[in-house]
Amino acid sequence: MIDLFLIAQFISAYGEKGYLSLKSFSDFEENFFSLEYVFVDVFGGLRKFFIEDVLKKNEKLLIKLKNFNSNKEIEFLFGKNLYIEQTQTAKLKESEYYIHDLIDCKVIYKNMFFGIVTDIFVLKSNEVLVVKTQDNPEFLIPFISDYISNINLNLKQINLINLENLNEN
Repeated sequence: MIDLFLIAQFISAYGEKGYLSLKSFSDFEENFFSLEYVFVDVFGGLRKFFIEDVLKKNEKLLIKLKNFNSNKEIEFLFGKNLYIEQTQTAKLKESEYYIHDLIDCKVIYKNMFFGIVTDIFVLKSNEVLVVKTQDNPEFLIPFISDYISNINLNLKQINLINLENLNEN
């Protein structure tokens, strides 16, 4: 089984030539323009659909799949999610991370196990790690250098340098 990553959802038809309007879940919208295919969960399984065209019109991201040329032909896709393979994901800079890589990381503070990353909130100012501790409370930790000293994805580990001024959720 290949690892697939959710990047968007088909919303509705756009125009009359089989274009689909997308709701993007990606921070890398430019990546859509280089995709050759996507996977969609239809008819009880994941199916590969080849992309004919990608456009941006009026702030809307639009996609046209090969062999689908009318709105009637694409209606079954409305509300369906689009997935891509790991090899199709955008390349990140050294200090950037995918959320799915940070989920389930062990969090270490003062050389001791502190908790596990269970979720990440994406805010305008910065991301916030949701860390579940051994005693079950959740801590919200800003994903900034004031609190994070090191991230090792090979070990699935995040090291903290500071927990002062943080409150339990």
